[in-house]
This record gives sequence, structure tokens and C-alpha cells, in this order.
Amino acid sequence: MTQPRAKFHQSAEGAAAAEFAIISPVFFLMVFGMIAFGIWLSAANTIQQAAAGAARASIAGLNTTEREAFARNYIESALSANAFVDPEKVLVEVGDNPDMEGSYRVVITYDAAELPIWNLIGSDLLPGPEIRRESVILNGGV
Repeated sequence: MTQPRAKFHQSAEGAAAAEFAIISPVFFLMVFGMIAFGIWLSAANTIQQAAAGAARASIAGLNTTEREAFARNYIESALSANAFVDPEKVLVEVGDNPDMEGSYRVVITYDAAELPIWNLIGSDLLPGPEIRRESVILNGGV
């Protein structure tokens, strides 16, 4: 009778399945977390680059109205081909910077609540659904 029991203790069958069952939840949480943060970081970087590019484009304008038009056109073209940023959910503020005389500021606020990341992992682990980036540039010739 002791022989089948000894055989059971020496057998390694099923060990890989048991190890996978223990490790897989942590592994999948980490993978989905990396994907979620990658999507969020991509959207945040796109918004930051659009703000910086719009600030640079606005310098070509001769007055505030022209600068605002250049900045908005740049933002519209920069965000039109992006997979993670919906241009309709973008709010743009352009104008003179009240904090620094002789400078121009572009602020972009994006409502990222529609990104697929909120379904991958719980929203408590992620940054907020609003992405706000700004860029300030000195007016030329001032």
C-alpha cells in the first residue's frame, strides 16, 4: 500500500498547471496594466506634442487672431490621424500668457474617459481621465 503513495509524491505531473494557476493572475494583471498605461501615455504624449507644436506654429501669426488660427489648425491636423485621441473631445485655449509678459500659451485638455484602458484594469489604478497639457512660447521680436 505504501508504493502508490510514494509514487504520488515523486510524480511531477500537473506541477506546471498548478504553477500557472498561481502565477497567471499576476502575469495577466501586469500585461494588461502595461497595455493600459501604454495607451494612456501615448494619448498624453500626443496631447503634449500637439500643444508644443501649436505654440511653435502660433509664432508665425502677426496678431492674436492669426496666432490662434495657426495654433488651432496645427492641433486639428496633428490629432486627426491619431488612434487614441478623438479630436472632438479636445478643448483648446490659446492666447497671451497671463503669468509671463511677452509670451503666448496653448493649453489642450482632453477627456480620455472613452479610452479602452478603463475596461482593462480598474480605474483606481490609473491616472485621471482628463489629460491637460500646456506649452508656453515667447512672442518673436519682444
